[in-house]
Amino acid sequence: MMVPLLFLYGIWYAALRVLRPVFFLGVREYIRQYSLIYQIFSWLKKLWNTFRYEVAHVDFSEKSTKTIWKIVLINFAVLSLCSMMWFFRHRRADRVLHLCVLFYQKNIMTGSAEIIRRCCAV
Repeated sequence: MMVPLLFLYGIWYAALRVLRPVFFLGVREYIRQYSLIYQIFSWLKKLWNTFRYEVAHVDFSEKSTKTIWKIVLINFAVLSLCSMMWFFRHRRADRVLHLCVLFYQKNIMTGSAEIIRRCCAV
């Protein structure tokens, strides 16, 4: 009989101890001071605003920016090709194309890409 009462008292004490600042500060100020998510959110908001400013003020007339733009477009083309290969993976023509690309990539590393070019020529 005594153990459940002590357990209940412990829960009651812990709840009051944790919620005490809410009564003195108010809910809004409590969340502002004690919430880790609120503190991270303000940091993320500042980071997001900086990112938006950088994206909105890109000058495409500079040579280095044009180079970056070309790299991004090439990356987009490669990712699009890989995505199409993944999406249409159940078709035979795509399987053959996929194997040719894999063999070509493997043999570029070894230096015998010419054999694969002749093998996969359409």
